[in-house]
Amino acid sequence: MKNRWHHVPVLHTLHMPEKKANWLELFYDLIYVAAFIQLGNAFSHDISLFNFLKITGIFVPLWLTWTGYTYYSNRYTVDDLLHRMLVFLHMFAIGAMAIAIPWVLKGSPLFFGAAYAVAQLIIALLYLRTYVQQENGKAYTRYWGSVFFLSAAVWAASLPFSGMMYWGWALGACLILIAPALTHARALVEAFPFDHEHLSERYGLLTIIVLGESFVKVLSELSGGASGIVEVFQASFALLITCCIWWLYFDDVAGTALKKSPFAMVFWLLAHLPLQLSIVLLGVGIKKTLNYGLLEVLPLKYALLLTGALGTIFLATALIDAVTLRNNFEINDQIRVYIRFFSGLVILLIGQTSQSMQAGWLLGACLFICVFQIFFDIWAAPEQWEAHAHDSAPQLTEEHTFTPVAFETDPVRKGVPSALKKDLYFYFLDASWGQLIVSLFFLFLLSNVFFASLYLLQPHSINNATLHSFADAFFFSVQTMSTIGYGALSPQGHYANSLVTLEAAFGLLGIAVVTGLVFAKLSRPNARIVFSRNMLIQSIQGQRYLVFRMGNARGNDIVEAKVSVTLLVNETTQEGQQMSRMYDLSLVRSQTPFFKLSWLVMHPLTPESPFFELGFNNPALQRLVVTVSGHDSIFSSTIYTRQTYGPQDILEDRYFEDMVSTLPDGRILMDFDKFHQLKPGA
Repeated sequence: MKNRWHHVPVLHTLHMPEKKANWLELFYDLIYVAAFIQLGNAFSHDISLFNFLKITGIFVPLWLTWTGYTYYSNRYTVDDLLHRMLVFLHMFAIGAMAIAIPWVLKGSPLFFGAAYAVAQLIIALLYLRTYVQQENGKAYTRYWGSVFFLSAAVWAASLPFSGMMYWGWALGACLILIAPALTHARALVEAFPFDHEHLSERYGLLTIIVLGESFVKVLSELSGGASGIVEVFQASFALLITCCIWWLYFDDVAGTALKKSPFAMVFWLLAHLPLQLSIVLLGVGIKKTLNYGLLEVLPLKYALLLTGALGTIFLATALIDAVTLRNNFEINDQIRVYIRFFSGLVILLIGQTSQSMQAGWLLGACLFICVFQIFFDIWAAPEQWEAHAHDSAPQLTEEHTFTPVAFETDPVRKGVPSALKKDLYFYFLDASWGQLIVSLFFLFLLSNVFFASLYLLQPHSINNATLHSFADAFFFSVQTMSTIGYGALSPQGHYANSLVTLEAAFGLLGIAVVTGLVFAKLSRPNARIVFSRNMLIQSIQGQRYLVFRMGNARGNDIVEAKVSVTLLVNETTQEGQQMSRMYDLSLVRSQTPFFKLSWLVMHPLTPESPFFELGFNNPALQRLVVTVSGHDSIFSSTIYTRQTYGPQDILEDRYFEDMVSTLPDGRILMDFDKFHQLKPGA
């Protein structure tokens, strides 16, 4: 049992077990809950550009103190009396900063600056203590201890000079923000890699804290005044945006691996600063919307706050996506980045044109874009897996038996290089009709919202349109993109005509792509061949056969049809390696000139058959895979289809019911109701 009085800090390395957030870190985070609530309340009382700059100037030091301790705890494991005392002192310093926030906004920043200098000095002391006691990683502790000490010294030195105080603070903050990008710092990261899973967990917890700010603001607003069903509905409608941000972050950003790039870690870190600041401001923006009905127009500053925060969240997420990998994402990672970036840009444009729409439409447009992101992520990553089940190869023994491969479902692909993943065209071509139609509908609406916002940036750019009417601009965009042009609305001026030219070109290109997609999906031949549910072992003319039945459901001619049956068996090589071996089964007839009705496929169970030695109850048997190909006379192209059977699908001494009969007028009747029906052997 370790002594609680004194520990030597241990450098955490990659070969050690993955770190998890400990109880001290979780307790430490609570002080930031109070600080961010205080910060949001201070900004809520004065929504202005100047106050926004002051709030940003306060948030950055708070975020740097949290990041400084988080990175230290990521690299070193220690839990003794001295460490806890230093962390508690650091928390008190953060609490003092939170208390001093209103004083900073009133022009008295001295106490805030002194508390910040103390907080950063404590981080430097943590590194100094580690440098003295731990030989491993001295270069790392020396570098970062010096950075935090220098930042604290600059802040402390600027306190007596009121005229230079803010410049000193900016310099002290920049020292820490720039330090990770320097060559020496990146070399230290290579020598002493971070535990990225732990960092991802810690930043996820901080994101949860700032997301909770939205709920605190909304609930306090509802409880502080008269709130009926309408107000509660409006608050719930607005809070859905916060829920969407949670969904996107923890399905997309949290837990993703970094790309192997020199600056990937730097961009990942710095992108969290505007992301988490914007989430705090988003909570304030959502709170302000509750003071106005859905049919009213939000004041410009509140609309810009809401859309600016949400747009910045998407832009920051796009930056994080650009330097991370998502292994279970079926589409090229760059497409995800482009969609995030474009969505953020559209939301920022909506803010600029917010005075042309009611609050309900503004919130609806923002929520629509957020929901679009969620649906895109769900469709592009339909499968989930347990990571521990794939991280290492299983230890096989003689008693080990394989689980049959599920050929009926697509396998989950992990670790595919981004450049080799599906592009958007392939994804849409492979998607279902429902996915294609809904995706195109989302993209169509999003594109028209984008162009409508551009038209509204210049008043009177559309003839016969109501001034500042988002609806008129949107419908004019629809007419332009689809080349309808009813004539009631028309562009006016060089700006509008230039946009019309750009949008018309975009619309023509989009129509061409969509036409190609729809034509490719409609013209792609699909075999309509029915396979019997079971394979049967039966005697025919005294010979034992393994048989199954196929039927042509369309009834068209499939010329030169071919069928093959492959048996998959798990085997162990002389070297002890497990492998799946394939045996091609010989068939009485593997090809027919035309396949129009039904086909009984027969494999003779002779001494040459793999089943003669293996039997049908052998646990090594995995699957029987049937493949059929032929030339479709209607599509004038080759069609393919596949079916798999497991050992449990094989029945003995059963026969298929007759499904072919002759009608009184001489026509042949194919009764597919009897296709799977069986009868016992004679």
